[in-house]
This record gives sequence, structure tokens and C-alpha cells, in this order.
Amino acid sequence: MDELREKLVQAHQDNRFLDIVYELSLRDRDNVSRALIDIHNTSTIDIVAAFRMLRNNRSGPDFFLTRWMLEKALSELDANVLSVMECVIHLTKEAGEDLAAGTLINSYIEFCAMTPSRPQKALELIENNTRELMNLLAPTLSAGARHDVVLYTQKALEFTNHPDLEMRKRAIYSLGGIRYQTEDALVETAIKRITETVNLEDDDHLLANALNSAFKISTRHTSIADEVADIFDKVLKKGSDITLHMASEVFGFSANKVSPSLLKILITHLSNVHPEHISTLNNIDLGLKTLLSGQSPDTGIAFLEQLLVTRNVKMESLDSVALLLSENKNGLLDCLMTRWLLKGDQALCTTFHKIIRPGRNNNIILKIAPDELTHTDSIHLIFLAKKAIGYFFFRPVTATSILLSLFSFTEDEQTASEIAQLIFDPLLLNYPGQVGDYLKEQCNTDNASVNAASQQSIEAYKKYVEDIGSATTLSEHHPPMTNREAFRRHHSQRMHQSIREAEKQSVLMPLVKKSTLLYGTKFIHYIGEPHRRNRLMEMPLPEHSVSVEMPRIHNIDPVALDGMLHIFKYEKISA
Repeated sequence: MDELREKLVQAHQDNRFLDIVYELSLRDRDNVSRALIDIHNTSTIDIVAAFRMLRNNRSGPDFFLTRWMLEKALSELDANVLSVMECVIHLTKEAGEDLAAGTLINSYIEFCAMTPSRPQKALELIENNTRELMNLLAPTLSAGARHDVVLYTQKALEFTNHPDLEMRKRAIYSLGGIRYQTEDALVETAIKRITETVNLEDDDHLLANALNSAFKISTRHTSIADEVADIFDKVLKKGSDITLHMASEVFGFSANKVSPSLLKILITHLSNVHPEHISTLNNIDLGLKTLLSGQSPDTGIAFLEQLLVTRNVKMESLDSVALLLSENKNGLLDCLMTRWLLKGDQALCTTFHKIIRPGRNNNIILKIAPDELTHTDSIHLIFLAKKAIGYFFFRPVTATSILLSLFSFTEDEQTASEIAQLIFDPLLLNYPGQVGDYLKEQCNTDNASVNAASQQSIEAYKKYVEDIGSATTLSEHHPPMTNREAFRRHHSQRMHQSIREAEKQSVLMPLVKKSTLLYGTKFIHYIGEPHRRNRLMEMPLPEHSVSVEMPRIHNIDPVALDGMLHIFKYEKISA
């Protein structure tokens, strides 16, 4: 400890105090913290004044790691209250928009709470220097309430009537930070004042603070749940983007804790979110994930549908939800697939296709959810089958798995035959590799109808191949070599263009050097090293190949393929 004190004192004399604090803290934070407290409380160095020189820039020590040493020591410092307040405000501003910007406030609360005189003095300073110190009003009242909750609650209520709007904002926010414990009368008074403020004020930021305080109080005093739900409803009808964002924070981080009445109000108003408000959508994403992961995901599904259809929210803005759904836990993805394909809504079906986009279970197996299949007649089953092909044609195993699951609901041979024909054409005819292998696996399942349909499709394909073989002598089946080469060059150019467009959007390509190898079995390059000759490095080039099965009809009649998929995607069905 003495050695640390000497290093810190010497560093202060050399004007390198903060640099040395940072360097020493990397090795022994606890002892450095104790040394800082000791040299301050013995009046050797005013470390509060020293930390006021800390700046958040690249030329000095790491800002947050260095500031953390003050956070750790602050509560035990015997320091001037005004000096501490000015230092805390400075370091909070220097932190900027970083999520850790406000962590120093907790240390300030602990500092003020050490003696009853500190919050009292701080409150006097705030009243006399409103503009400079008003940001510390809420933490000061919170600290003071630990000593006298009645007095400081009354102080907070008085500030809610302050002529300065900025002070009223912070005062209404402070009501949520006070621990009322068993003081039910104070809780009722605070909620009443919040309600009065909501009725009188129009400032969006102040209304958002009212939401925040009301919810914080309700988490500790559940008896006021109905009053808080009314406050939320009034504020969200009256407020704008900031209040909606605050509501999204409540929904995002506490969706499984709010009362059913408050949850209903939150969902009703959050459905009006603007698709470009990304931070609000990020909070909604978290809340939706919580609802969908719960025991009753119906509320979450209805909310998700509303966002996608009425607000045109993109699934890319709800990435956590998309990841959860792609895992298909408890058959949730099966449920959505059945419900959305039956509705035939383009926005919902397209969104579902994005949920299982490449890279997320490329050949995911889906099946019809019985609870969502309200009609089992031929029209609805064939409609479902065509929708599955329309949206998942380029994921043929997924489409085939959906069609096979329909056999559990067929009530007549004709319907089963039509579905089997759709498996054969267009799925198996276009993808004999993927779909053929999958159907062979399904020939040995416990479901007799699935076994029969799989076997029927395989046999139909064998006969098709035999028929094609018998027509090999027709000259029309053998286009001239020049035509084939022209098409291949055209296809190659399109592929190269597609690759170039994809590389433009890559975040990695600008970071690497690109080399084109025409031929060879190894790659030779040189590595430069200081004070030495360049070193030769050899990298063997192992065989690497990628195969992609393309739909056969794409080369024969792409217009007919597009037309069929278009019809399957957009045809409607009457309820």
C-alpha cells in the first residue's frame, strides 16, 4: 500500500496522475482504490479535482477504466459536496452516448447517502445553481430518501411544480427512484401527482419520465397496477415518439412482469411504431421474444402480425424474434407457417420465408400444426400445398416436408392423389437429388400414407426418366453446341455479376487483399520481417468444390416456372 501511495504522489507531482492510476489499476484495482481513498482523506491529493481533468479522448488513458477507479472509491471519500457534483457532471458528459455513461451516478448516490447532511447540502446547491446541477436532482433525492423518505418525497413533489420545465422533468423522474418501502400513503401521493402531471403537461420528454416513474413504483407496489395502466393509456394517447420509446423499454425488459391490462395497453400503442425507429423496434423485439417464449405465445403472434401487416415493419428489425422462430421450439414455427400460409397474406408469407432464410437451417423440416388447420377439405389442403410450393420452391426439402404432413389430414383418395402429384411435379422433377433423397428417407416412417405417397412419387419419377430415355433420338432434344455454349456464357456472366454485387455489400472484402489464381497446386508469397530477408511462405491449395442443385425447368422454360410460382403465391381463397 505504501508503495502505491508513493507512486501516486510522485505521479501527481509529475502531472501523470491519471496515467499512472490507469496503469496501476490494470494489475491491482482493489489496492489502488484503497490507496486513492487514503491519499484523499489524508489531504495528500484532492483526487476529485484530479479526476475532473480526465477527458474521453485517444491521447489520454482509457476513459472508462480510469473513471471506474473513482466510481469504486467515491462513496468513501471525505470530499466537498459541490466539488463531487461538478466532477460527476463533467465525467458523465465526457462519456457521451455510451451505455456506461450513467454508471457513475450510482456511486454519487452512495456518496450522498453516507451522511444525512450530504443530500441536504446537494439539494441546496441544486436550488441555487439550477442550470448547472439540475441533472443530479433525482439521484440526490433518492439518496436523501434513505434517511428521511417523507421529507425527500415532499421535496420531490414540490419540484414537480417548479416554474422551470427542465426541473419538472427531473422531479417527476425522481419519484420513481425513491424507495417508499411500506409507506403506502406516500405511494398513493406520488401516483396522484404523476396523474395530475400527465393531465396538465404536454412535453413529450416529461410525459416519458412520468411513464418511467409510474412503472418503477408499480414494480415495488403491485396494488397500484390499475392506476399505472390508466397513466400509461393517457400518456401514450397524448405523447409522441419519446413516450412510445419509453413504453417500448418497459415492454422490452419487463414484458413477462407487467399486468395483463398494462400489457394490452402497451401492445395497442406500440403497434403504431414507425418502421424506421430502430431503437424502439429493438426494444419491441426483446419484448416479443419474451412473449413468444412464454406459455401462451398467442398474444405475441397477434402483435407480430399487426406489426408486419399494418405497420410494414421488416423482419430484419426483429432479429431476436426471427432467430427464436427459426429454432421451431414447441412447434412455434409450424404454427406460424400453417396460419400465415392459410391466410395467404403476401406480407406474412414473404416474412415467413425470410425467417428461414439461407444460413438458418437451410433444409428445415416443417409440418402442418393441427390446431391452426381449421378446415380439412380438399380446397384448403390443396391451397396450402400450392402456397408451400410457391414460397419454398427454392427450398425444396422444406416444401416437400410440408406437403407430406398434409397427408395426415386428407379425407379422400382424390385429395391425397393431387398432393402426391404436386410432390412429383414440380418438386421431384426439378430437384431429383435433394427431394429424391428425402423421399427415400420417408418411405420407412410410421405413417402409412406418407410412406405410400413417397413411394408413389419415386416410382413416378423412375417412369418419367424411362420415358425421357426413350425419346433421346429426337433431334429437338439436342440443341446445337453453339446454342448451348451461348447460354452457358450468358449464365456465367450473370453469375459473375451477381458475385460482384454481393462483394460490394460485404463488410469483409474491403479488409482483405484479393488475388486471382488461374492455375496451380500451391500459393507462394513472401512475408517481410524487420532486419531480416523476406521469408518465403508456401500454402498448399487443396481441392475445394461447391455444388448447388438448380431447378431443371429453369433452363427449359423459366417463364413458365415464374408464372406457376406467381400463381401459387398470390392466389386467394374464400373463407
